[in-house]
Amino acid sequence: MCAALRFDGGAAAAYAALMARDGVVNTADPPATTLLTAPLYEDSPNHVNATWLDANAPHGQLVLRWIDDGAPQWPPREDRRGRR
Repeated sequence: MCAALRFDGGAAAAYAALMARDGVVNTADPPATTLLTAPLYEDSPNHVNATWLDANAPHGQLVLRWIDDGAPQWPPREDRRGRR
């Protein structure tokens, strides 16, 4: 599902594409979000690409926090400076 999303049109276009597809970002049930579950490692010939091994991976937790916060288009200014 996420593989069909394009990220070469800039941040605003990528955000719109993520939010337009059902289930890719699920603010009602963040752990069920495809953006989180699709990159998880699976021992399967149909899922050879893994971005993180489990849901506790640092980048996965960062995405989960973003979704828990309502998946805002732009992070608060303090987040852009690396502070939270």
